[in-house]
Amino acid sequence: MGNKEDIIALMRQRGPIIPLHVAKLLGTNTLIASAHLSELRSKDAIKISHVKLGGTPLYYLAGQESRLQDYADKLHEKERRAYELLKNEKVLSDTSQSAVVRFALRQIKDFAKPVEVKVGERRTLFWRWYLTPMAEVGELIKNQLKLASSNTAERSSDSKPQPPKQSEVSHPQSEVKSIPHSIPPPIVETQALHPKTVYNSQSTIVQDPKPKNIFNQERPSPVVGSISDGFLGKINNYFEEKGIVVEETEIIKKAKHGYFIIRIPSPVGELFYFCEAKQKKSISEGDISEAIVRSEKLPLLFITGGIPTKKTKEMIEKNKGIKFVTI
Repeated sequence: MGNKEDIIALMRQRGPIIPLHVAKLLGTNTLIASAHLSELRSKDAIKISHVKLGGTPLYYLAGQESRLQDYADKLHEKERRAYELLKNEKVLSDTSQSAVVRFALRQIKDFAKPVEVKVGERRTLFWRWYLTPMAEVGELIKNQLKLASSNTAERSSDSKPQPPKQSEVSHPQSEVKSIPHSIPPPIVETQALHPKTVYNSQSTIVQDPKPKNIFNQERPSPVVGSISDGFLGKINNYFEEKGIVVEETEIIKKAKHGYFIIRIPSPVGELFYFCEAKQKKSISEGDISEAIVRSEKLPLLFITGGIPTKKTKEMIEKNKGIKFVTI
């Protein structure tokens, strides 16, 4: 057999592989092995993963997608949490998740597939477990929409007392069989279908869209909250002046130290940052290193009223993923 046939046979035998496996098979180096794999991929004979083994993506055959789960332990901690959550739930509403989970879902592209739902003129983003059939996804999303509508109706009823009516709770089966008229049943429209085909004028589900923004624009845009005094009060003002949106806040020491997950506007769209605000006279390398660990895969914005040491300045200059601001 030729090299390409040998590689395919190896993949059928052991599943997803990396260039090192091919190099051992062919008795060559990883550079040549990578070239063989790249050629096979360019011909759509094999696929490549986003999850990596030792910094190297995995190559696999169509039909071996389920075996990528064997490498889920290579995911980052927060990505692994999102992975487990989605695997258990099968479908997740993007707007119902925390900012950290929403970011992680966008990173685990092998396992989380976006599904856009259109109800009337409104579009809602969901995430599906990659092995869940689209027919099942449609039913799960339908149930989530129905539950959301029911909760909204209950809140409205609680805020405005109404005369007693026949309870729908006494007929749970009828609720399962039909969705409230305000939310028509979603219909699945996969990429294989003609995009101009109209299945329902009010609701559709389109598989694997490419959402433009990492956050739903209908979400509120809070800043640090009620903090208006001291150092964190200055941070609050800084965020407001720069148009920065705070998604999550953790105050470590009132008026002196806090962590934030933020969105920063830019000419190319909003950027997702981890921000540490720390009031300290002198900022050491250890302060920055600790912040880098906490920021994980996110770029870091470090805001302080103090002064960085000489070594800290050198560290910041070498790391392009850090933005240091003194206020």
